[in-house]
Amino acid sequence: MVFYEKKRAKILLEQGTQSFVTYEDLSILAKYFKYIGKNKIQIEKSLIEFCEKNICNFNEILFRGKIEDAIKSCDKFGIRLHIDVPITSNELDTIKNCGDYKRQKILFTMLVVAKYFKYNDTRLIPKKNNAHDDDFYVNIKWLDILKMAKVNVSKLERRDIIYDLEQSELVTIIKRRQGGVSFQVNFIDENSEPIITIDDMDNVISFYYFNCEKCGKPIKDRAKRHDLCEDCFLARKKELTKLRVRKHRKNVTL
Repeated sequence: MVFYEKKRAKILLEQGTQSFVTYEDLSILAKYFKYIGKNKIQIEKSLIEFCEKNICNFNEILFRGKIEDAIKSCDKFGIRLHIDVPITSNELDTIKNCGDYKRQKILFTMLVVAKYFKYNDTRLIPKKNNAHDDDFYVNIKWLDILKMAKVNVSKLERRDIIYDLEQSELVTIIKRRQGGVSFQVNFIDENSEPIITIDDMDNVISFYYFNCEKCGKPIKDRAKRHDLCEDCFLARKKELTKLRVRKHRKNVTL
């Protein structure tokens, strides 16, 4: 998933590509060339030059279809630029009450992605008005969501998480006609105060902090075996040590 297409285009032009040139990259380059003022003839020439430079034994005839489709995409979409995504206090409160840390990270990621694409719509042809214009959707694969959220779970647990999210009604799963699913995020609340600003979509989950279950302080690097900040964990550890010592002394006395 490419969130910053202008940045991606510049990297491709400066560094080339070490892998096969995909249609997605050709489309991004075509939109970038249009963005900097090139016409369709110039865009086509620039795409061919890029392919000749980066594809071994490049055959223009074989790539003709991909190049033409990439140029056509310029008529439908502009290039996606950088924007910041605000997350509000009520949205965070909803997430923190949805279940364990894994589910929270997944919901946070889905929320950010849904708001990013809603606010950063690059369509040049306005869509027809319908009842879902104000809805927020995540149109990326479930496994990509888990990867962005840095959640590693078994196939069985993945199914359980999807089931739990849908049962909570925070997310609605929508089957696409062409196959696959989309996720509608239902807990958007733009009327409460923004308290987090996401300015790096490539590291979304780094903006989500878990709170210590005892003092409520945000924990950036959460331990695997407890939900406490370092200070509260050490305090509890000392208290448990004292209790063990007292118990040992009592047993010795008896």
